[in-house]
Amino acid sequence: MSNILIDFTEELFSELRIPIHEVSLPPQWDDQFDLGLRKTLTGKSDFLLQETFLDFNSLYGDKTKIIFGEDLFTCNYLLLPLDQGKILMAGPFLCEVPTVESIMNLCEELKISGKYHTYVKQYFATLPKVQSKIILGTYIKCLANRIFGADSYEILYLKNQNTFDFHFDDVMEPEPSANTIKSMESRYENEEELMECIARGDYEAAEQHLYRPAYLSDLEQRVPDTLRDQKNYLIIGNTLFRKAAQRGKVHPIYLDDLSSKMAAKIENLTSLSQVDPLRREMVRKYCFLVKTYSTKGFSPIIQKVLNYIALNLASDLTLKHLSSIFSLNSSYLSAMFKKETGSTLTAYVNNKRIDRAVYLLNTQVDSIQDIAIMCGIPDLTYFTKLFKKAKGMTPTKYRELITRKAENPEDPSSHLGSQTPPL
Repeated sequence: MSNILIDFTEELFSELRIPIHEVSLPPQWDDQFDLGLRKTLTGKSDFLLQETFLDFNSLYGDKTKIIFGEDLFTCNYLLLPLDQGKILMAGPFLCEVPTVESIMNLCEELKISGKYHTYVKQYFATLPKVQSKIILGTYIKCLANRIFGADSYEILYLKNQNTFDFHFDDVMEPEPSANTIKSMESRYENEEELMECIARGDYEAAEQHLYRPAYLSDLEQRVPDTLRDQKNYLIIGNTLFRKAAQRGKVHPIYLDDLSSKMAAKIENLTSLSQVDPLRREMVRKYCFLVKTYSTKGFSPIIQKVLNYIALNLASDLTLKHLSSIFSLNSSYLSAMFKKETGSTLTAYVNNKRIDRAVYLLNTQVDSIQDIAIMCGIPDLTYFTKLFKKAKGMTPTKYRELITRKAENPEDPSSHLGSQTPPL
């Protein structure tokens, strides 16, 4: 038997977070087979395998047998024969995410006491999920062809539908399993790392943490309505992401504005297919806030100056006026600003005003003169000069390209590149 292929298969299951065990036949029960589920529910470690688990007798016969099985708890397992009377057992895992309703129905069918229901929901929430049983089955078929040869094996799809009379211990309350504890610890660690990425404005790193299994797959469904449940988790995410951006020294006025917009979008969701795109949009926009408005690393007084500039672009932002507002010597403020930002105050203000102009040209239908006034540069000639220096074209030409891009999105001549604001 190819050790390389088996090693690769074990590594694949490990990446999918599916527990794997090499088991000798005939098997002796190990509580790790089901991550302690049966021991928790029955208080026994020598639980009858074939009553609620899988029928290992199906492995014997003339042909090599591979089992895709579902036990009495609807958990999936894969049993793959190895050399020398051993099998590779992979599981438990899920192919469908259970709902609160389906878990409660299972508890009712198996007569599982109400005091165990929270434990059972946590158990299912921490199990790894395989998105497609068909794809996994195709992989196993290709693997078996290489290892055993075509037509020399068969794949059995088994489902345990036995009835079983559970006898629960009414004294002891179930404790969280080691797997549940580890999974929760992993999720909270990943959540903290995700918030750190947002606090830095690092969207690429944040997205990697966002789609790790530890963040999404271990979320227990808490209400019967799946869409409402996902909305609730998005609301929690919106709060966490806002706090992360606040950690990145973004002014509360920007945080409150984005948080309110995201809250409205969450409530307007009408299907589960909209959940992941909105979660990604939330992370991207909070990262963008940090990239654009963070004052982290600056002295307290320069933080105040930067926030004032961002919130008052249409006002008087001359060195003299800002020095008066913050009761500072003009020369001192000028030198301090240049030292910390690497830019003169005038150049910084002009760049922020042109960035604002780009946003308004993309989102408003006001005249260029009015946009210039809204950006704090009422002199149209001077505004045009600054805009052309920063963007390589006049604001009139820029607006023409926006219009052309809207009418012909595939036209390469209308490409604006990074000049189109990400928000």
